[in-house]
Amino acid sequence: MNLDNIGDHIWGAVIEGTKPISFEFLGLQLLITNLRQRLRTKEITMSVAVNDLKKFLGKYGSLPAAQNDLNKIAR
Repeated sequence: MNLDNIGDHIWGAVIEGTKPISFEFLGLQLLITNLRQRLRTKEITMSVAVNDLKKFLGKYGSLPAAQNDLNKIAR
């Protein structure tokens, strides 16, 4: 799946938790929790968080659990 086909507003909703998803990939769960905390403390901006999430999924997105989560995000 091409990560660029998913709009930044959807990525933002996933990070903020306004698009609730039950993730299978533990690494993704941990990353999103970390991104939420860093956003709350204003350590990063939403665009940085979205880029970090895309980089992570670019690296690990071929794993079956990550593919399942990407399909959930894209819905």
